[in-house]
Amino acid sequence: MIFTTPQFVLFAVLFFAGYSVLRGRARKVWLLAASYFFYGSWNAKFLLLIIGSSLLDYYIGAAIYATPSGSAAGAKRRRRLIMVSLVGNLGVLAIFKYFNFFASSVVGLLSALGLSVSPVVLDVLLPVGISFYTFQTLTYSIDIYRGTLAPTRSMLDFCLYVAFFPQLVAGPIERAHHLLPQMSVLERRINWSGMGLIALGAFKKAVIADHMAALVATAYANPADAWAGALWIATYAFAAQIYCDFSGYSDIAVGLGRLLGIEVVQNFRSPYSADGPSDFWRRWHISLSSWLRDYLYIPLGGNRGSRLFTWRNLMLTMLLGGLWHGAAWNFVLWGAFHGVLLIVLRPVESFELAKDAPLALQTSLRFARRIVFFHVTCIGWALFRAQTFSDCFAICKKLLGFEGFDFARWGRAIVLSGEGKYLAFMMLVVAALVLFQNITRSDSKALVAKLWSAPSAVRFVVVVVLLVATMLLSLEKPPPFIYFQF
Repeated sequence: MIFTTPQFVLFAVLFFAGYSVLRGRARKVWLLAASYFFYGSWNAKFLLLIIGSSLLDYYIGAAIYATPSGSAAGAKRRRRLIMVSLVGNLGVLAIFKYFNFFASSVVGLLSALGLSVSPVVLDVLLPVGISFYTFQTLTYSIDIYRGTLAPTRSMLDFCLYVAFFPQLVAGPIERAHHLLPQMSVLERRINWSGMGLIALGAFKKAVIADHMAALVATAYANPADAWAGALWIATYAFAAQIYCDFSGYSDIAVGLGRLLGIEVVQNFRSPYSADGPSDFWRRWHISLSSWLRDYLYIPLGGNRGSRLFTWRNLMLTMLLGGLWHGAAWNFVLWGAFHGVLLIVLRPVESFELAKDAPLALQTSLRFARRIVFFHVTCIGWALFRAQTFSDCFAICKKLLGFEGFDFARWGRAIVLSGEGKYLAFMMLVVAALVLFQNITRSDSKALVAKLWSAPSAVRFVVVVVLLVATMLLSLEKPPPFIYFQF
């Protein structure tokens, strides 16, 4: 069930009709039942996984909290309990998402060494959203183990925290200390600014991202035979597509939460206004990047050591972050790409002009850094969007000009082809998106906050226009959100 389909609209109408008349525990049960129905609409069998994950960490968290850490025996028991949570959650994730990837990689390696081995393949579907809710349940047990969180006594509240349908299948990845207390009381006043975020998110997804998808798919279907100009256009289009697709989902998730009186964390802050890799990861998929920082990079040692030690931690974090996105080598390469950027560009990010430098020079330098890094980010997106490992090299070879640029062909394709106006429109969208973020650095939350300070008539008109445009311009069969596959 996709947010931008009539099926979800019907689901939302029926859900909110029941939610508005219920109170107390009945309202919680209704929300949990709706969340399970929403998730089970893809494949009801996978409800067993999310329920099992919820029960595992609920009881593990309670057992860890009840075990004193002052004695050696207590500390040992706590370590065993947290290992059960880690192995249980990550084991299920490994089986469903990574088993076939690692098995085929081993077979390929052995074949390269001259050894013939029959591949072992598990014929299983990837459960929607498993990477998101697995990380979400893990934070609960880990935070209790660290002593920074007390467990909830309500299994109903915990199951709601794990299965809350607005952000269940594609995030943001919530922390227990933020979302769980909000599940204890669902009597909050509705924040109608949520409608603004829903309308904006739906517009991003259906009007921009979905229409960009066809152009991107055409060029990336066979990059070895595509010409450099087409790949650059498709890469810019994909930068707009993945941002509008994923941030659009997050906007809808935050908006639905607000309609329920629940604040979901913001996942994006104008990422294409970043002036370096560290700044980018403070703005892109914030809930994942902060998770990787707090539960992987810092436990590895962070920057508390030598320069080589810090570089190792950065690279491991980004490699695993890339692998989290998908069981394919192009995602690992994308993670390595950002790991190298974080290492190599650290001195550049820390460089600042003297405080007495002319303001115009400082502004120009910041703007230039943002534009340059946007293009660097796009090269990374090319690796992300590639379908195979070999495609990554073919794409980069053409994007970086190793086969030369046929500017005459580029010009003829844009000016003379039947799709010229379409391509020009796409490029205007990308340029407007990047320039707007660089000039304003405004995220969706800030934009809607400004809208909600306007008169009610203005708010109503803007929301209606966005929703009507979404309905009129949406595709008959909209593709799923990109991050559903992760």
